[in-house]
Amino acid sequence: MFRALVLAIILIPSIGRGQDYQMVRSDFVHFFLDENGNDHGMRMDTIFVEGSDSVLMNYLTFRHPDLEVIDACVPSWLGAKTVVRPNGENLFFNSDGDTIHIETLAQLNDNWNLFSIDPASYLEATVTDVSPTVILDAAVEVKTISIQSRDLLGNPLVHPLNGKTIKISNSLGIIQGFDFHLFPNDTTQIEIAGMENPNKGVHRLTYDEAYDFLVGDEFHFKYEKSEDASITPSYWEKRIHRVVGVENQTNERRVAFEVWQWTQQFNGPPSPFNLVQTSTYYNDTVLIESINDLLTESMPSEVTFMFDTADGIGFLHEIRFQHFETSNIPSVTFWGEENSQYYLDTDGLWPLNPSVSGWNYTISAYGKGLGRTYWTHQIGNGVEYLNEEEELIYFKKGNQEWGTPYSISEIMSVENLRNPTERVAAYPNPINIGDLLNLGATYNFVDLLDVSGKSILSVRNANVIATENLSSGIYFVKTESDSGVSIQKLIVTD
Repeated sequence: MFRALVLAIILIPSIGRGQDYQMVRSDFVHFFLDENGNDHGMRMDTIFVEGSDSVLMNYLTFRHPDLEVIDACVPSWLGAKTVVRPNGENLFFNSDGDTIHIETLAQLNDNWNLFSIDPASYLEATVTDVSPTVILDAAVEVKTISIQSRDLLGNPLVHPLNGKTIKISNSLGIIQGFDFHLFPNDTTQIEIAGMENPNKGVHRLTYDEAYDFLVGDEFHFKYEKSEDASITPSYWEKRIHRVVGVENQTNERRVAFEVWQWTQQFNGPPSPFNLVQTSTYYNDTVLIESINDLLTESMPSEVTFMFDTADGIGFLHEIRFQHFETSNIPSVTFWGEENSQYYLDTDGLWPLNPSVSGWNYTISAYGKGLGRTYWTHQIGNGVEYLNEEEELIYFKKGNQEWGTPYSISEIMSVENLRNPTERVAAYPNPINIGDLLNLGATYNFVDLLDVSGKSILSVRNANVIATENLSSGIYFVKTESDSGVSIQKLIVTD
């Protein structure tokens, strides 16, 4: 989409900054959530001047009349455009081109005609409160505009918008409103949930924010794959990733993990006789490039290049922003890619093309400080398909913790088969408390871990471990030599 470069005149007109309740500005990149948890964005696509008015065009979006039909290249919740006048009047327009009037300079108890419903009735707007508050950590003054339906004589009428409010602030613009494109038929309240410059609450994450890993961060994943929807998944996986090293360089970050991994799969047709389990410990390194770039340039549900109205074909690519399931992680960027082909019908809607049977669908999610947290992938020809799913089920980052963790004991429940020649050959196993554990060789580094993976004993250049200070239970012996790192389950008894 075209994004005009405009001089500072658009940042926006001649209202004194102390009382600037301007609802929309060219420098606003804000994010909103409605009562149903659906996300909405505010960002200007093009901006121009008509006489003394400033006209701001918001990005185009798509809407979902039903699951298999989308309405593409239509105005977002702010409507097709916003007109800002020097006297403080802001004009928004619904899908019929009717005008919603907001008097941003109105004072307490002032009222005006917000919207003409029909020749005999209108919605009256009244400033019912002006008070300071804190929004997204910013101290602002908020005007509350209450709505009441009236006839031409001023008598109150019944209307679903009665008592509903629009709220505007003296620095953040609109902080509560409605879908103006569908106004007054849609009464769902929409409220601000985040912003950029500076980043607060829900916002588009950068690689730097998403992959802000620190030594000791821990992430637990589950993964499964199926080649046929009618059967049990053919491959399962549980993984624990723990950050052991972070190296920051120009435009990139190198992160070292230690990984505990359990897998279960069918070695042949699905059958209890073909079920194989393995447990593995290994080291992994991830390189994150362009750490200061945004993970996505697009806004929620923003239409970019996917729909060609001239050719009448399109492919859906959807952006969404949500809060994570803990208030400590304020934002997650979701995006999906639906490669099913849509076609433009005579009503201007985009149904799925029935002549195209193949499909491809993915979802990716990135949490602030968590990296990728969830994704699914489905691909096929409409009859046979491959289905993959990975989900973050637990994380620990500093003093923040969420979810239910796996235990190291659970992950390392079967023998390490990845590098059998490098396995620890510690004995005796099980071992009685007080006996010396013989490692079978001398290792550069030896760690004894409890079932949570916490190191309770570390030695160098050792070939034995003393056990007199241990309690009975399950432990893991982690060794490091020139040939690599390995791990073995150890049972200690009284």
